[in-house]
Amino acid sequence: YILRHGGSDIRKFLDSGLWNNLLKKVITGAETLITDADGERIASNWSNRTRTLTPYVPDPDSFFPNHHRNDRPLLALIGKANYYWKHKGWHRVMDIWQHLDDSFDFVVVSQGIGLEDFKRYVFEKMGDRVAWKIFVPPWQMPTLINSLDGVFCYEADLPFPVYSNLAIEVLFCGTTLFVDHFEMI
Repeated sequence: YILRHGGSDIRKFLDSGLWNNLLKKVITGAETLITDADGERIASNWSNRTRTLTPYVPDPDSFFPNHHRNDRPLLALIGKANYYWKHKGWHRVMDIWQHLDDSFDFVVVSQGIGLEDFKRYVFEKMGDRVAWKIFVPPWQMPTLINSLDGVFCYEADLPFPVYSNLAIEVLFCGTTLFVDHFEMI
């Protein structure tokens, strides 16, 4: 079998020791491990059969300003909802949204194992003021981002630093980006 892991899986699970024995067996048993440069540094302890993919970089020819302004500003939270959604600062975004008046519209574009828990949290804070959309495929992201007036990308609560492709895509589209952490790369 060939194993390809998600971007943060190696750090979340192997570094923390969670499922260490099982994951080591899966990695060592794979014919090939498809990873990124960060994952290769960690997984190289268990496999010398890795293939490292170049990092994804948003293509400015795909992500360009093509806005129509909404009558009411539409603010969005976009991302994978896992059990650790508070690490993504999503609870702080909801604290902000709940204090905005009714002249704003809100949408969460997400899916994942923590989505129902997050939906309950949002409903307690905001009732039915938030629209929900399932995650869109990559080729639909430019259209989605251009339909929005602002996107929240919060990172300060994450247990380890990440590089947000979404933030770059939002900036390429000329959509307003709200961040809680900024670091020059």
